[in-house]
Amino acid sequence: NYSISLTKLNAKLRRNSTGPVSYRWMYSLDGVNFKEAGDKDVVFLDNTDTGVIQESVDLSEIAELQQVNSLKTITFRLYAWGTGSATGGLAFGRYTGADCLSVNGNIQTDEKILNAWQFYIDNGIISTGKEETYASTTTDATVAESILTRGSGGTTTSSGHTGGFIANFTPSVSKQSALTNNCYFEFRMKAKPGYLMSLFALDTRLRRQEFSAYIYRWMYSLNGVDFTELGNSDGTLNEFALNAGYIQPTLYLNDYQELQNIPENKTVTFRIYAWGGTETTTTQKHFGFGQSKLATGPALKVSGSTYPTTSVTPLDDDKSRVFIHYSKATGLKIVYENTDNPDCVTFEIKNTMGKLIYSRKYDLQSGTNITYLPCTINKGVYIFTIKNNTFTKSYKFTN
Repeated sequence: NYSISLTKLNAKLRRNSTGPVSYRWMYSLDGVNFKEAGDKDVVFLDNTDTGVIQESVDLSEIAELQQVNSLKTITFRLYAWGTGSATGGLAFGRYTGADCLSVNGNIQTDEKILNAWQFYIDNGIISTGKEETYASTTTDATVAESILTRGSGGTTTSSGHTGGFIANFTPSVSKQSALTNNCYFEFRMKAKPGYLMSLFALDTRLRRQEFSAYIYRWMYSLNGVDFTELGNSDGTLNEFALNAGYIQPTLYLNDYQELQNIPENKTVTFRIYAWGGTETTTTQKHFGFGQSKLATGPALKVSGSTYPTTSVTPLDDDKSRVFIHYSKATGLKIVYENTDNPDCVTFEIKNTMGKLIYSRKYDLQSGTNITYLPCTINKGVYIFTIKNNTFTKSYKFTN
């Protein structure tokens, strides 16, 4: 997963003798609401036929255009006015070996492994495949250790599977049967206090035997009860010859808004349900995670990113959850759990002396709201207030 930070917008423009005489670049993060870029409208009177290289627009000081993640699209528009006649024209160019339009910036990747399971480690630690539970062998310092378990419809086998983690699932002919019979593996993920967590990808190496379940579906839940399916369709594992198992297609999680910017008070539960096995007498019926030596990588891993939140203390009895993260590149990032369901509110930032640093109106949605406040603050203690005509809530935070 990548994010971009923009630094400059460069253009070579040409106009005819009656073309527009002024212009302004604007940008938008939703394609509807546009904001001005640069510090002024630009007067453009030169009508040289080959065009004129314009002064670059500095984008580096616009907080909203820094560390823009892959879920967002930036739209640029060039507005021009002052045309002298109906035939007045404005264009890019002409191209003479240098770009007529370009945007400079930096690309960053914040992706890392958050939780992973390596069942076969070359230093001699090898799973039997029949452990009741298995703790993540890789756990990032910013997330909690995760425990892999089986549903009640999955039993361990006497032989197990060295270097893997398997189960004999209750025979289930359909997905609904697997749900009813609790034929699943499960693990949970949670950010440590002081961090937000975003999930990008889930990778697995699965293995099965000849008469086992062979159709599967990953699901997730934020309350441990109501599960949402991941991916566009059920997965199928037809091959069963290799004890090591088979690498499955990556499930990309960054398109699921609920799995982005997850605060520390929420736990994500993942389950893989499996069905299609109907044999009850044979021993060749186990399904699960394959061998995972260091050379082949983990049999199960979840990648993503985490970043610290700022300590926030309510100044009243409010129980809403607020997380604040500040960086010079993005300004203040506010993650607010809207439990009162107001539509239009005002966000304010003040210092402890009451000096107003930032104020702006925002339209909130029910549930989690993520807002960037493009302001600059020094280290110190500040008051964040959210209010409208019917309520006011204030929070103290330290940068």
